[in-house]
Amino acid sequence: MNLRKRLRNWNIERRRIVKKKILNKAILSSLKESKGRFLSILCLMMLGSFALVGLKVSGPDIQETVHQYLEKYHTTDIFVLADYGLSPKDQEDLKEENAEVEFGYFVDTVIEDSPQAIRVFSKTAQQSEVELVSGSYPSNLDEVVLDEQLSKNYQIGDFISLNEVKSPSLLKQHEFKIVGFAHSSEILSKNSKGVSTAGSGDLSGFAVVLQESFDSSVYTIARLRYPNLRNLKTFSREYLDEVVGIQQSIEEKLSDNGTVRLNDLKEEADGKIQDGEEQISKAKNQLEEGKTKLEDGKQQLANQEGKLVRSQNELAQNQGSLNRGNQEIQQAKQNLQSQFELLEANRIQLETSKQTLDQQNSALQEGSKKVAEAEQQLEAQKEKGMSQTALSAMQEKILQQKQELEAGTTAYEQGLKQYESGWVSYQEGLKQYQEGLATIQAKQSTLDSGQSALVEGKRQVSIGEEALSKAKQEVEEKQNQYTDEKEKAEEKIGQAKTDLEDAKVKASKLTKPRYSVYTRSTMLGSEGYLNMKSTAEGIIAVANLFPVVLYAVAALVTVTTMTRFVNEERMNAGILKALGYSTFDVMKKFAFYGFSAGMIGTIIGIGLGTYFLPSILGVTLLKETTLPSISLLFNFPITLVALLCSIGCSVIPPIWIAYRELKESSASLLLPKAPSVGSKIWLEYVPFVWKRFSFTQKVTARNIFRYKQRMLMTIFGVAGSVALLFAGRGILSSLSGISHRQFGEIITYDAIVIKEAVMTGKEQEALSQLLSTKEIEHYSDVHSETIATKIAGVHEEQSLTILVGEEAELSRYIHLYDAKTKRQKSLTNDGVFLSKKLAQLLNVHEGETVRLPIKDGVTKEMVVSGIIEMYAGHFMIMSPTVYETLAQETPTKNASFVSFKEKDADSVRKMSAQLLAQDGVKAVVQNTSMIHRIETIVGSLSRVMILLTIVSVLLAIVILYNLTTINVAERIRELSTIKVLGFLNREVTLYIYRETMVLSLIGIGVGLLLGKVLHRVIIEAVAPAFVRFNPQVGLDVYIWPFIFIVLILAVLGILVNHMLKKVDMLEALKSVD
Repeated sequence: MNLRKRLRNWNIERRRIVKKKILNKAILSSLKESKGRFLSILCLMMLGSFALVGLKVSGPDIQETVHQYLEKYHTTDIFVLADYGLSPKDQEDLKEENAEVEFGYFVDTVIEDSPQAIRVFSKTAQQSEVELVSGSYPSNLDEVVLDEQLSKNYQIGDFISLNEVKSPSLLKQHEFKIVGFAHSSEILSKNSKGVSTAGSGDLSGFAVVLQESFDSSVYTIARLRYPNLRNLKTFSREYLDEVVGIQQSIEEKLSDNGTVRLNDLKEEADGKIQDGEEQISKAKNQLEEGKTKLEDGKQQLANQEGKLVRSQNELAQNQGSLNRGNQEIQQAKQNLQSQFELLEANRIQLETSKQTLDQQNSALQEGSKKVAEAEQQLEAQKEKGMSQTALSAMQEKILQQKQELEAGTTAYEQGLKQYESGWVSYQEGLKQYQEGLATIQAKQSTLDSGQSALVEGKRQVSIGEEALSKAKQEVEEKQNQYTDEKEKAEEKIGQAKTDLEDAKVKASKLTKPRYSVYTRSTMLGSEGYLNMKSTAEGIIAVANLFPVVLYAVAALVTVTTMTRFVNEERMNAGILKALGYSTFDVMKKFAFYGFSAGMIGTIIGIGLGTYFLPSILGVTLLKETTLPSISLLFNFPITLVALLCSIGCSVIPPIWIAYRELKESSASLLLPKAPSVGSKIWLEYVPFVWKRFSFTQKVTARNIFRYKQRMLMTIFGVAGSVALLFAGRGILSSLSGISHRQFGEIITYDAIVIKEAVMTGKEQEALSQLLSTKEIEHYSDVHSETIATKIAGVHEEQSLTILVGEEAELSRYIHLYDAKTKRQKSLTNDGVFLSKKLAQLLNVHEGETVRLPIKDGVTKEMVVSGIIEMYAGHFMIMSPTVYETLAQETPTKNASFVSFKEKDADSVRKMSAQLLAQDGVKAVVQNTSMIHRIETIVGSLSRVMILLTIVSVLLAIVILYNLTTINVAERIRELSTIKVLGFLNREVTLYIYRETMVLSLIGIGVGLLLGKVLHRVIIEAVAPAFVRFNPQVGLDVYIWPFIFIVLILAVLGILVNHMLKKVDMLEALKSVD
């Protein structure tokens, strides 16, 4: 018994194994016989899972890459800035937050005198750390770390000048040594770094210095990082909700600080004004005192000069008198000398005369003696009796002697008288000489006394001159000192007046400080973050729509394919059932076939979608950022969905169809399935159409309506492919050209110059002169406001630009086109114009009312009189009359539309830098920054859509190939029959392919309609809140899907023709009885 039982069990097991082998062999045989079908299902599931998983994970992968980078470098969650810096009270209020708070500084500068703007940050301690690429962090006041983008122009060790264009200066110095290059976790973009208050208005990079390098009494930025947000993903809804809540809380907390801060600033300004006035008054008083002292010194010097002049005049007079006296003395001396010489001559003459007289006297005495002796001799002779003759001769001789003696005596007496007279004259002359000599001596004595007095006077004058020279030197020194002090004082007074004027201007410009609370997506320089956010959200939005349609089409075709497979295997299934296989065993064959094809394709698609597609997108999308390589994360939920979709498309349909078919008996299954019942089609009821058809055309028409399932599958398969192609190409068309449309055709100005709320006449004049230069083609003053506003349904605050001006002021710079009709519109006085995107977000239409801010802190109900065409940003445009009605005040011309003569980027940057450097200019907003931002978003989404277009083309190829091969396989006996009847290969091909072409054309038409709807839905979903993609598409968007499908059909037609040439008609017909 046991042996029989064991033999029976062995036989049962052996039969089970044999049956299993047979079944497995049948399954393998089915796989080998239908490799094309197997590969088509594999490709369909691969494309579907590739698109689904790839798109579903690419967006989160980008988000995760950004999240990990920001968390790695401890990027701040909330940034707080204030117009006049953060006061101690502000700091205390912020420290009350349940967050890590770090205060710091930043200022916008330019490299040397170029328009290249660099934002200089103080080095943070723990938040928003920079990623050091090379070099080291700054350790000295004169060291700086630069943006890695600037390493193309600078090297470590170079010096760079970072100059501030406006006062007051926040940096202690402006010359820095480069010690490293880095990436910032706050500025992720390499190209679009945001706006700047220096240079051309566009930020070119950043720099990091020590906090000690700044010279400011207040911090300019506060960074807050919240520990309770660390477990939340950066782009998650929970994180965004928390951050928005914190942002609103801080704004509310600081809302009252503005008034307090304004009062403090006014008091400080008043104090500065008072100090300045006191300094000016004190400097003027000191200058006046110095002037008085100098005048006194000058007066004393003038007195001394007068006294010296008088002394010099007296000295000159005395010198003249002395000179005259000296001349008189000299003249007198000369006269006296002449007199003396004359006296000497007279004296000599008198002495000579006296000698002569004495000689004469001696001669007379001798003569007298001789006469007496002669007389005595005469008497003696007489006595002797000399002869008379002798006596007479003697007498005559004596007489002659007497006569001679008398004559001599007379001459002597005359000479004596003359002598005595001359002597008297001599004595008188001598007396006169002596008197003259005495007079001269007296005069000489007087002259000597005068000379002594003159010498003393000269000495006194010399002393006076020395004193005067010294006094002059002292006065000159005082004059120079006064001049220097005066220049310094005047410079000081001028500076004090300038400072005072500046202080008064600043005091007059003081307004309630605005506290700006920024998140990571709204902070200055967050364009890179926003671009990544918009790109990731755009991919996620596409992933919510595109793969669904793609999978639906793939599933439809897969179901059709598997249905055809079950029908083809009907007789084989009957044989298996006849051999004793259960319905479940037979169903396993179809389940395994669908599961293996679908699962292999899905696994390949999941692998490509998880790693290949994100990698390709990461390379292209992240190359313009400082982010690392994209993080490739395995997403289990999406993978599970893809696997379930695969099972749902490739396993469940064949099981269900098999279950439905296998309910019949084995005998029924061994018979061919009854063909579709023939009947008239609706075209036969239209005789004038039906009669014009040829035989083959009528067959084609009947076959189309006879096989309705195949007809619908072909139409919707082609329609799905065309819809995906249309959507892909349409989105590319919608993305392209919007920046040119808005900033080349709608908006024609090159920049908006935003003025300070209060401008001095000097500032206004300087700005007007610059705007009137030849580099400016034309400009127009308007009123402009930019307000951050919250819109229901939009998570983040949106920036609303309000423009107010007359039609003549605006029409040259902004062309107002109706968003729907594209016709030009004119401003009216009964309402405002809203940009199309803003109207969409507000869900408001023309003629309706809406509540919007008209200025900071003031919202008003207003009528929407028009919705205008705009693609980037939110605009509200109105006339001055409407503004006055809403705001209850006259609009100020606080901005200027500017059109530059030279439109190239360098010229625009150069002129923008000159405008921004003007005092009184608050900002210069160029169109280039918004254009670049739009182009970045457009470029990112375009790359995604190009990939999806390629996938759509591949899907179209697989779908049309699959449907065509199914059609041929289903009707192979019919085709063999007509071929046997004499139809040529071309006619046989057209016999079947004409149906495909007609159905494809219908599918193309339906696909274009579906594609237009899908395109509209996708562009609404993927567009960021501030961008509107153009819903209108070009003619090429309609043409390209048609061309793709026709090309695919043409290639497949050639393939079908080739297949039909190789058909073995006997083999195809031998099963027909």
